[in-house]
Amino acid sequence: MPENTHIEPNFDKFMMHKRKFKYLGNTSSVQLGSGYSYTSKPISPLLKEFQLSFTGFRYYFNADGSIDYETNKSKNNLGALCQFYEEMNQYTTFYYYDKQFPQGVPVRFKEPLDVPLPIGNRGVVEDFSITLQEVAN
Repeated sequence: MPENTHIEPNFDKFMMHKRKFKYLGNTSSVQLGSGYSYTSKPISPLLKEFQLSFTGFRYYFNADGSIDYETNKSKNNLGALCQFYEEMNQYTTFYYYDKQFPQGVPVRFKEPLDVPLPIGNRGVVEDFSITLQEVAN
């Protein structure tokens, strides 16, 4: 990663993806017998997990053969996405924005980035997905 490149800690630069999310449970339930159960009140905020699916991402290259992190950065630049992951890793909180969450949701990568294989020789890679986990503020 170039030393003079700084990435803002938000995920709105990678717009070419589809998103689904689910709410994570924040209560617990105990079976008591005879068909009865007890469900506790939530002791933590209701959090979300985002599954982002990417299609058509690719590597871009400079004339000298090095990875170009700037071309189509907000569209489908896999090098820029990898660079973002390297800076954020799994422990840094950043913000995920979309139309449903315009205020931004604080998230972290849930699992390591699994970089897909290239298809052919033009830098385009297989479709892939990323899971982001909301974190409580």
